[in-house]
Amino acid sequence: MALVGAVIGAAGGGWMNDAYGRKKATLLADVIFATGSLVMCAAPDPFVLIAGRFLVGLGIGVASVTSPVYIAEASPSEIRGGLVSTNVLMITGGQFLSYLVNLAFTEQVSGTWRWMLGVAAVPAILQFCLMIGLPESPRWLYLKLAVLGLVLYIASFAPGMGPVPWAVNSEIYPEACRGVCVGMSATVNWISNLIVAQIFLSVVSFVGTAGTFLIVAGITVAAFVFVLRYVPETKGLTFEQVERLWKEKAWGAGDRQQCLIGGVP
Repeated sequence: MALVGAVIGAAGGGWMNDAYGRKKATLLADVIFATGSLVMCAAPDPFVLIAGRFLVGLGIGVASVTSPVYIAEASPSEIRGGLVSTNVLMITGGQFLSYLVNLAFTEQVSGTWRWMLGVAAVPAILQFCLMIGLPESPRWLYLKLAVLGLVLYIASFAPGMGPVPWAVNSEIYPEACRGVCVGMSATVNWISNLIVAQIFLSVVSFVGTAGTFLIVAGITVAAFVFVLRYVPETKGLTFEQVERLWKEKAWGAGDRQQCLIGGVP
């Protein structure tokens, strides 16, 4: 049953690692393993003993996925291979040590099999306590932050910079040249998209992903200031009122935007 649990734990451990992180997966594996060991130690009948074996296997399966991934992602590239290999060495060393411990129990302690099974909880509990003080995998955190940033970007773009500039472009120009001006704006928009598509990867390779999006953030801040300072509110205004608003701004005749919004012709 331990092997059946290990199969299930390994299958679910991969998903758990990506969904909740390497650290939480390791802590959960420790809890499951320690619980299984204690269940086996206190088992009143073979069925409970088998259930405990299944839990132990489940914890082993999760840990077998999580440990090498966490070690690899948290290690410098220069010593990554050595540290991952050391993990396997520690596993086999632990198995050898367990044989020696079991031998000592056989020679010195009555009720031997319960102690053999229960003592296996000790390293799991120790690892749980030590793991609490360790950080999450930086690679996993980066991936989650990148996904979160993308979601926030989409959530902000969809109701804002996606549709609004097109709406403003369709109503902000004088009637005599509205078609030409909207066409020019659309042309600039698609040329800008072309430029971004062509240079994005080159910029990323030159300044890195973080630097690239920092540039994008700077452009966004500049756009925010420009809109706040120079783009008038056109909500509720007729085309004639918008055109008059621009003429007043150009000729310095005073700002009557509030009056126009209030409905004064």
